[in-house]
Amino acid sequence: MKKLLLWAPRVLGILFTLFLMMFSLDVFELEASFWELVGGFLIHSIPAFILAAIVAIAWKRPIIGAVGFLLADGFYIIWMIIVAIQNDHPFGQALNWTWPLAGPAFLVVVLYYLSWVDSRKRLEFKEQS
Repeated sequence: MKKLLLWAPRVLGILFTLFLMMFSLDVFELEASFWELVGGFLIHSIPAFILAAIVAIAWKRPIIGAVGFLLADGFYIIWMIIVAIQNDHPFGQALNWTWPLAGPAFLVVVLYYLSWVDSRKRLEFKEQS
């Protein structure tokens, strides 16, 4: 169980980041110059780069992963609600749009948190011994 709590958030964080990065590839379907395509790809990849940085920093500090993914998840949900309201879509529809990405990201939050709790318990056990 300890290894699962150690590796699950890291592996799922990497997979989720790669999944997000995949959406950046749609830029290459456009009719544009090479440098415009590269620029578009880099701009569309910014969220994935941020999550990759969070995963890298959280490798040794899982609480950073929990907080970082929670902030990213919250930002995404709020942003989608604002966009939906601006485009006269119902609030409920905006929430329905968010769950396919926000749900797995929240799972990563929970796993990073559980990993942090487990690491704290192991640290306290070592200090008591």
